[in-house]
Amino acid sequence: MDKKIYLHSKPFMKRWIKDEQGYFTGIEWDEELFNRVDRLTEELCDNVEVLAEKKWLDSDKRIAKIIGSVQESEQKSRLKQESLTNAREKAYREIMDAFIVAYPRVKEVDLWRTLVSSEDVKAIDYISDLHSKAKSDIRKPVESGNADAIRLAIKENRLIGISVSAYRTTNELYADLTLPEDDERRKYDDSYYIRIADFDLYNDEELKWMLGAKGATIEVTPTDKDFPAVSKFVVKSLYREEDEVLRNKNIDKRLYEPMLKFIKVIRKHGIRKSDAIDYIENVMEIGKIDRSRFDK
Repeated sequence: MDKKIYLHSKPFMKRWIKDEQGYFTGIEWDEELFNRVDRLTEELCDNVEVLAEKKWLDSDKRIAKIIGSVQESEQKSRLKQESLTNAREKAYREIMDAFIVAYPRVKEVDLWRTLVSSEDVKAIDYISDLHSKAKSDIRKPVESGNADAIRLAIKENRLIGISVSAYRTTNELYADLTLPEDDERRKYDDSYYIRIADFDLYNDEELKWMLGAKGATIEVTPTDKDFPAVSKFVVKSLYREEDEVLRNKNIDKRLYEPMLKFIKVIRKHGIRKSDAIDYIENVMEIGKIDRSRFDK
């Protein structure tokens, strides 16, 4: 099993790499985080192998009858090892696949939870306005086919802005990702959307060439050949859960929803709930989690 396929995914993206001339050359992946998650997942899968071995012992007599007595010992040993290996690898793959989906969602909501819990009224209002702008003013006109033009702003091989003209108005999401990520930039710009869109553009085989521009605004209109691909990119990259306005009353619910889906994947492999919760707490790195949330 090639584990490195999981390294090149959103949770382990560390930073963008540029050459001496300032041109974008690739992504530095967070191998330290990956190795820690890999180790914790392997330790969790030890439980899967123990359970698989117990199942094997329960079916030992039945298998012995099928195999017969001549080659019984050798074949039983081989079949047992294959069964344990398959069970462990299946659990590892499914748990890592679920982690890759859950981790970015949990971390995004946790960032906003930190702002909201600080009773920062300015931040709360900004978040509400940001989601409304992204959904109604930018994504919706593109999805409905009413966009007159879409513009992608590139700076130092990074996507820093998405703007859409429709109904004689232009709306924009903007975050200069080439600047240091200090607290103020993280709070009051549109990086919540632009950071993910930047990553998605890099992974879009049809459009990643656009990042080759050190400083440019690329505009496409309905008559341009790239318009369908850019429209698809905008709609997909700016998608968020329905009415994702993070208020105090539902922010915890949004935080735990992806983790509840995650624990279902883990538990189906026979892992105890307490061990599954310990694992989630360790890999998510958001502090102590409310274990009672997993009682439902």
